[in-house]
Amino acid sequence: QKANIDENYTFFDGLKINTFRNQYNAWFTSSDFSIWCNSYVEFNNKKIFIVKENLKTLSTFSHFNKEELEILVKKYELEIKEENGFFYAFTDNKNTRQLEISENDNFVVIYYLEGERGPESINIHKVIQK
Repeated sequence: QKANIDENYTFFDGLKINTFRNQYNAWFTSSDFSIWCNSYVEFNNKKIFIVKENLKTLSTFSHFNKEELEILVKKYELEIKEENGFFYAFTDNKNTRQLEISENDNFVVIYYLEGERGPESINIHKVIQK
């Protein structure tokens, strides 16, 4: 059974540790990919390295067919939209961003990256403990 984590957990952006609850949205402390790609979420001494572990975009563009995406959208309480023949998962308040999902044996993290010249910030929409 998967459940949203409703206690404080840690997000490490490659340089700085942040403690938060539910959603998280902040600038990375570095624009260097080799630094922020080491970012992770930690809860109860278990970690998920967000951009390294089983990372997929929640769309039919590369990883999922429409039926698979519809199942994930329902499972994680997201919404789906079609654009240029592809389907994407989104949330009401973040509908212009492509959500990504990272998963390991302990967690599922749904998030998106933002930035004009590459990733500059991260919005963690949901962390689910398996």
